[in-house]
Amino acid sequence: GMPGWIQDAASILPLAKDGHKRISIAAGQSMFTPNDLSRRDMIAQDRPYAGWLYTSLGILSDTGKTLDNVLLTVGVVGSAARAEHSQKFVHKVIDSPHPYGWDNQLKNEPGINLTYERKWRSIYEFSPLGLGADITPHASATLGNVTTDAATGLTLRIGYDLPADYG
Repeated sequence: GMPGWIQDAASILPLAKDGHKRISIAAGQSMFTPNDLSRRDMIAQDRPYAGWLYTSLGILSDTGKTLDNVLLTVGVVGSAARAEHSQKFVHKVIDSPHPYGWDNQLKNEPGINLTYERKWRSIYEFSPLGLGADITPHASATLGNVTTDAATGLTLRIGYDLPADYG
Protein backbone atom coordinates (compact mmCIF):
# COMPACT_ATOMS: atom_id res chain seq x y z
CA GLY A 1 0.00 0.00 0.00
CA MET A 2 0.85 3.67 0.07
CA PRO A 3 3.10 5.07 2.80
CA GLY A 4 1.27 6.26 5.91
CA TRP A 5 2.21 9.93 5.44
CA ILE A 6 0.61 9.90 1.98
CA GLN A 7 -2.55 8.28 3.39
CA ASP A 8 -2.61 11.02 6.06
CA ALA A 9 -2.20 13.75 3.43
CA ALA A 10 -4.93 12.19 1.26
CA SER A 11 -7.37 12.29 4.18
CA ILE A 12 -7.14 16.10 4.52
CA LEU A 13 -7.08 16.93 0.78
CA PRO A 14 -10.21 17.53 -1.34
CA LEU A 15 -10.19 13.99 -2.70
CA ALA A 16 -13.08 11.53 -2.96
CA LYS A 17 -12.85 9.62 0.34
CA ASP A 18 -14.16 6.35 -1.14
CA GLY A 19 -11.75 6.34 -4.10
CA HIS A 20 -8.72 4.15 -4.70
CA LYS A 21 -5.66 6.29 -3.82
CA ARG A 22 -2.39 6.37 -5.71
CA ILE A 23 0.51 8.75 -6.20
CA SER A 24 2.07 10.25 -9.31
CA ILE A 25 5.57 11.60 -9.74
CA ALA A 26 6.66 13.64 -12.75
CA ALA A 27 9.49 15.88 -13.88
CA GLY A 28 9.60 18.29 -16.77
CA GLN A 29 11.13 21.27 -18.45
CA SER A 30 9.21 24.00 -20.25
CA MET A 31 10.60 26.91 -22.22
CA PHE A 32 9.09 30.11 -23.49
CA THR A 33 10.47 32.55 -26.05
CA PRO A 34 9.35 35.63 -27.95
CA ASN A 35 8.26 35.16 -31.56
CA ASP A 36 11.41 36.69 -33.07
CA LEU A 37 14.35 34.45 -32.11
CA SER A 38 16.83 36.50 -34.16
CA ARG A 39 16.80 39.55 -31.86
CA ARG A 40 19.37 39.83 -29.09
CA ASP A 41 17.66 42.73 -27.27
CA MET A 42 14.82 42.60 -24.75
CA ILE A 43 11.50 42.70 -26.64
CA ALA A 44 9.23 44.59 -24.25
CA GLN A 45 5.96 43.90 -26.07
CA ASP A 46 6.50 40.11 -26.27
CA ARG A 47 7.01 37.34 -23.74
CA PRO A 48 10.51 37.07 -22.28
CA TYR A 49 12.81 34.09 -22.61
CA ALA A 50 12.07 31.79 -19.69
CA GLY A 51 12.75 28.25 -18.59
CA TRP A 52 10.84 26.24 -15.96
CA LEU A 53 12.43 23.04 -14.61
CA TYR A 54 10.18 21.20 -12.18
CA THR A 55 9.12 18.05 -10.40
CA SER A 56 5.60 17.17 -9.29
CA LEU A 57 4.06 14.92 -6.66
CA GLY A 58 0.37 14.14 -6.97
CA ILE A 59 -2.16 12.22 -4.93
CA LEU A 60 -5.07 10.79 -6.92
CA SER A 61 -8.39 9.31 -5.86
CA ASP A 62 -10.29 7.18 -8.39
CA THR A 63 -13.88 6.21 -7.61
CA GLY A 64 -14.47 4.61 -11.00
CA LYS A 65 -16.71 7.53 -11.96
CA THR A 66 -14.50 10.47 -10.96
CA LEU A 67 -10.77 11.06 -10.72
CA ASP A 68 -9.50 13.73 -8.32
CA ASN A 69 -5.88 14.86 -8.50
CA VAL A 70 -4.07 17.21 -6.11
CA LEU A 71 -0.64 18.07 -7.47
CA LEU A 72 2.25 19.95 -5.86
CA THR A 73 4.83 21.18 -8.36
CA VAL A 74 8.14 22.74 -7.31
CA GLY A 75 11.06 23.90 -9.39
CA VAL A 76 13.04 26.85 -10.65
CA VAL A 77 12.71 29.47 -13.38
CA GLY A 78 15.70 31.26 -14.87
CA SER A 79 19.08 30.06 -16.11
CA ALA A 80 19.11 27.29 -13.48
CA ALA A 81 16.28 25.66 -15.47
CA ARG A 82 18.80 25.04 -18.31
CA ALA A 83 16.19 25.84 -20.99
CA GLU A 84 18.68 27.83 -23.06
CA HIS A 85 20.92 24.79 -23.46
CA SER A 86 18.00 22.47 -24.21
CA GLN A 87 16.52 24.76 -26.86
CA LYS A 88 19.84 25.44 -28.58
CA PHE A 89 20.61 21.71 -28.68
CA VAL A 90 17.21 20.76 -30.12
CA HIS A 91 17.27 23.60 -32.64
CA LYS A 92 20.69 22.47 -33.84
CA VAL A 93 19.55 18.85 -34.19
CA ILE A 94 16.38 19.74 -36.13
CA ASP A 95 18.02 22.61 -38.05
CA SER A 96 15.71 25.34 -36.69
CA PRO A 97 16.65 29.01 -36.25
CA HIS A 98 19.19 29.72 -33.51
CA PRO A 99 17.67 31.62 -30.53
CA TYR A 100 19.80 34.69 -29.78
CA GLY A 101 18.04 36.40 -26.87
CA TRP A 102 18.61 34.06 -23.94
CA ASP A 103 20.79 36.71 -22.23
CA ASN A 104 17.45 38.42 -21.46
CA GLN A 105 15.81 35.45 -19.75
CA LEU A 106 14.03 35.72 -16.42
CA LYS A 107 16.25 35.68 -13.33
CA ASN A 108 16.54 32.58 -11.14
CA GLU A 109 13.60 32.18 -8.80
CA PRO A 110 12.06 29.19 -7.03
CA GLY A 111 8.61 28.22 -8.26
CA ILE A 112 5.71 26.44 -6.62
CA ASN A 113 2.25 25.57 -7.91
CA LEU A 114 -0.66 23.72 -6.32
CA THR A 115 -3.20 22.17 -8.71
CA TYR A 116 -6.59 20.52 -8.19
CA GLU A 117 -8.19 18.63 -11.07
CA ARG A 118 -11.36 16.57 -11.42
CA LYS A 119 -12.29 14.31 -14.33
CA TRP A 120 -15.67 12.64 -14.83
CA ARG A 121 -15.22 9.29 -16.60
CA SER A 122 -17.20 8.66 -19.76
CA ILE A 123 -20.06 10.92 -18.77
CA TYR A 124 -21.61 10.18 -22.16
CA GLU A 125 -21.00 7.05 -24.23
CA PHE A 126 -22.31 6.26 -27.70
CA SER A 127 -21.55 4.01 -30.69
CA PRO A 128 -21.40 5.79 -34.05
CA LEU A 129 -21.03 3.41 -37.01
CA GLY A 130 -20.04 0.51 -34.77
CA LEU A 131 -17.19 2.41 -33.13
CA GLY A 132 -16.95 3.10 -29.43
CA ALA A 133 -17.04 6.73 -28.32
CA ASP A 134 -17.09 8.61 -25.04
CA ILE A 135 -16.88 12.12 -23.63
CA THR A 136 -14.86 12.82 -20.46
CA PRO A 137 -15.10 16.38 -19.06
CA HIS A 138 -12.54 17.87 -16.70
CA ALA A 139 -11.99 21.01 -14.62
CA SER A 140 -8.87 22.28 -12.87
CA ALA A 141 -7.43 25.22 -10.98
CA THR A 142 -3.79 26.08 -10.29
CA LEU A 143 -2.43 28.62 -7.82
CA GLY A 144 1.23 29.53 -7.69
CA ASN A 145 3.97 31.97 -8.56
CA VAL A 146 4.66 30.30 -11.92
CA THR A 147 1.08 29.67 -13.06
CA THR A 148 -2.30 30.77 -11.76
CA ASP A 149 -5.22 29.63 -13.89
CA ALA A 150 -8.47 27.74 -14.15
CA ALA A 151 -9.49 25.47 -17.00
CA THR A 152 -12.36 23.33 -18.19
CA GLY A 153 -12.62 21.05 -21.15
CA LEU A 154 -13.52 17.64 -22.40
CA THR A 155 -11.95 14.73 -24.15
CA LEU A 156 -13.85 13.07 -27.02
CA ARG A 157 -12.58 9.61 -27.92
CA ILE A 158 -13.71 7.55 -30.90
CA GLY A 159 -12.24 4.16 -31.72
CA TYR A 160 -12.39 0.41 -31.32
CA ASP A 161 -11.97 -1.28 -27.94
CA LEU A 162 -11.56 1.94 -25.94
CA PRO A 163 -10.20 1.31 -22.44
CA ALA A 164 -12.53 2.14 -19.55
CA ASP A 165 -10.40 4.99 -18.21
CA TYR A 166 -10.26 8.79 -18.15
CA GLY A 167 -8.68 9.20 -21.58
